[in-house]
Amino acid sequence: MQIPTWRSAAEVRLAEALEEGLLSGEEIQSACAGGSLEAFGDVAPEAAAEICDVLGGLRCYIPTLPHEPGSLFDDLSAEARNLLLEVAGGDAVAIPRLYRLRLLVRDRVILALRQAGASTTELAQQFQCTDRAIYQVLEKHRGDGCRPMSEHR
Repeated sequence: MQIPTWRSAAEVRLAEALEEGLLSGEEIQSACAGGSLEAFGDVAPEAAAEICDVLGGLRCYIPTLPHEPGSLFDDLSAEARNLLLEVAGGDAVAIPRLYRLRLLVRDRVILALRQAGASTTELAQQFQCTDRAIYQVLEKHRGDGCRPMSEHR
């Protein structure tokens, strides 16, 4: 497994995790269920992940017409922009961060690196946390192989 460039769960890019197979489309859909992005997750998990990466934590007014250059939407792909306009155009939408999903990706990377032979000290340095935090992640997921989000309490 390639060592990630991010150091904390807050820096995890969901779209990249989906591409690399660390997350499934079903997990994105499950995380979006019941929230303001429910319709996005059902249509295109990749676009929902990208929207959360770029706009997560913001409450935005989504215009009904294509955006003007220099707006928040410049960092979105054309597919994500069009989906946002189609599903939420004309509404103010709170975009979730999906932080629990980001933690799950971080935990899966920690488990994979540990199985590949990394020490807990190396992992703690990589993820800027304590050895104890690494041990807690390992204990939390011992035997479950980092279950899908739908199975978490």
